Amino acid sequence: MLVDRCSKFSRWFIAFLLASEGSSAIAFAITAPILIGMAGLGVEVGTWYVYNRRLQNAADVASIAAAVEVAYATDGTKNQSLANSIVPVEVARNGIPTATLTAWTANVPPKTGSHVGDSGAVEVILTQKYARSLSGLFSKDVVTENVRAVATSVNGVILTGYAKDYAYDPLLVAVTPPKFLEPSATSFILARYASVDNAFAASGAPQ
Repeated sequence: MLVDRCSKFSRWFIAFLLASEGSSAIAFAITAPILIGMAGLGVEVGTWYVYNRRLQNAADVASIAAAVEVAYATDGTKNQSLANSIVPVEVARNGIPTATLTAWTANVPPKTGSHVGDSGAVEVILTQKYARSLSGLFSKDVVTENVRAVATSVNGVILTGYAKDYAYDPLLVAVTPPKFLEPSATSFILARYASVDNAFAASGAPQ
């Protein structure tokens, strides 16, 4: 009796091993969790890069804004407090309230890098932590993003392209700009423009 049962079990087990029906479903059931996990990890890592880029953009803009104010400040002893007041405002304008940051620092002058000792440079360091999702199965540590940005100026000129250098036409000093009647129902065009001497002095007397 025992021999018959063992024989039947061995035949069934061999037939089970040789059977090919449903093999695809078994293979899919084994590999699906691995593939889904890899896809999930890829998406999560991608979000880390997005968070880093957004944080870096905020640091860049904040350092530029602070450097502009420092460049035109009249009291150099207040550059640090000026940067401390500007940086959180600009970071928040870029969608990252400082309350959500782990830490933020503004240094005038920078404490690291090639602009150490440059009183016209502003260093901004932002730190933010993010909770893990799928990768939390492998590590319980939070994801920490650290970014740094430095903006500087030379002789009051901001080295970013944001600075403006306005210049006015010297003719405005001595020549009265042309005046036009404001039409109520019709339009006008400028047919000819000519420069002439002043007709009246500043006192109102004719010349």
